[in-house]
Amino acid sequence: MTYEWDSSRLTSRVSLSFGDRRANNNNAMPDGYAVAVGEPAVSAGKWYGEIRLQNLSGDESLGVVDASYTPAADEIGHDVHGWGFHVSYPPETIHDGNRTAHGVAGSSGDRWMIAIDMDNGYVWFGRNGTWFGSGNPATGANPAFTGLAGTISPAVSLHDRYGYAMSSFNESELTYTPPSGFKAFDDASVGLSEYIEINADIGGYSTSPRTPAQIIEIDADFGVTTDSPRMPAQVIEIDAQIGAGRERERGFDETIDISADIGAFNFSAWIRENADKGTLRFYCTLTGGQDGQDDYVSPVKNFQCRLRSGQPSYLSCVFPYSQALVDVITARPNAQVVVEMAFVVNGAETLREVIAQADFHSMRYDRGANNHSLTIAAYRTISYGGGTIDLQGVTKETLMNDGRWSHRCALPDWYLKPGCTARYGSVEYTVGTITYIVGEGAQSMDVTEAQAV
Repeated sequence: MTYEWDSSRLTSRVSLSFGDRRANNNNAMPDGYAVAVGEPAVSAGKWYGEIRLQNLSGDESLGVVDASYTPAADEIGHDVHGWGFHVSYPPETIHDGNRTAHGVAGSSGDRWMIAIDMDNGYVWFGRNGTWFGSGNPATGANPAFTGLAGTISPAVSLHDRYGYAMSSFNESELTYTPPSGFKAFDDASVGLSEYIEINADIGGYSTSPRTPAQIIEIDADFGVTTDSPRMPAQVIEIDAQIGAGRERERGFDETIDISADIGAFNFSAWIRENADKGTLRFYCTLTGGQDGQDDYVSPVKNFQCRLRSGQPSYLSCVFPYSQALVDVITARPNAQVVVEMAFVVNGAETLREVIAQADFHSMRYDRGANNHSLTIAAYRTISYGGGTIDLQGVTKETLMNDGRWSHRCALPDWYLKPGCTARYGSVEYTVGTITYIVGEGAQSMDVTEAQAV
């Protein structure tokens, strides 16, 4: 089975969407704590999962709770049944209300990592591929907490009324590889469940009990071998006519090719590989709560975004001119400008992700020979974290006069952030600036190396 947020263990402010993967705070109310507990419940073994938090007010936390925990409007770790980490400043662990400095603060869009070793009662927290406090789950070094016992589940506490938490508890959803010896939470349900072993010599397949350590093997005659354990909910299909192995992802009608090196699941990579199976759309939201207005949501076909860590990042969206839109923008001078990406398969929205967010700054009216447009500009200063991402679809590579590298990619990778390590062939560098340009029928991304400190 697969694991999401547990619909029976939520506070009243929380609503679930996207197949219960996304826990949403109630934006019809002022900021306030909204708590969700994950479905994974483990009492033995070593387990790993990720949570992505979007829209932070400064009072968000995540962590793990035991079976006696009752979701309450407070931080994870406010009582003896929770072990939490406060993700904003000051970064600290929380248990039974006691707080200890730990790790580094994060920002909207970060991927938070949780590793649970229930054989020893340890838990570690990390962000964007780096474990806090010199922790190393693979060796058991420097856990954030010890002494965990009983049955443990991941949990999150939101605070910003527009905040949400996207769970990645299943192997196919992970961005980072679990530490050595750890497994994604969905493997907790495997036990002696059946995996599929395909034998090309007889043109068929057989099922037999497998332990969690065993894997799906697709015979080399089909051109694919993978050492990644697969989700039990997934179904492997073999088409002997074309010699391909395919797996049908839960919730998608189209079959998706298995690659020989599956790696961590990444929505940007998935969209690149499956663009012919659906339609990519973008939406811009002007939040209205700060000005006593409703949120205004509109499709957007043209926008640009420049991201820089620790310096003002820039977002601009262009719309056809109308007086009604001028009135909407004028009524929301304190709006946040939020751009979301949606992927539609067979008429149903399968994925929606926030890809850029900043504070409204100004509006500009432009008039040409044939059309009028409105451009809104927004700025925000955010400090991003690390992680390593391979650049895809590179169309231009430049070595600048000051020795820094720059790459242009045909399509944006929305998970690449300043502070990440970008890698292309033998070239590897810390990202300083990213510029996304999206227009009708065209997209691009420019990545530039950070200045030496």
